[in-house]
Amino acid sequence: MSTVDSITEEELIKAIEAALETAPDAEPGTITSTEYADHIGMSQKSALVRIKKAMAAGVLEPAKIKRTNLHGTRHTVNGYRLVKD
Repeated sequence: MSTVDSITEEELIKAIEAALETAPDAEPGTITSTEYADHIGMSQKSALVRIKKAMAAGVLEPAKIKRTNLHGTRHTVNGYRLVKD
């Protein structure tokens, strides 16, 4: 069993919540797969597996979110929003 398969929903939620705090210009409760991968120190592929697990558990939902690029331009990107209970 891989690490991704053995992670509990609680561990997944904690990791997502911690990663949400790392994007300085992020809309509250949003994250990109790249931001999550960087935060957990895993590959993009491993991060996406965890994100899909979080979506299946109803923790995250896909969303169009705002980010600022290196040129200072705010734009819309594909990302994920934390689902509030």
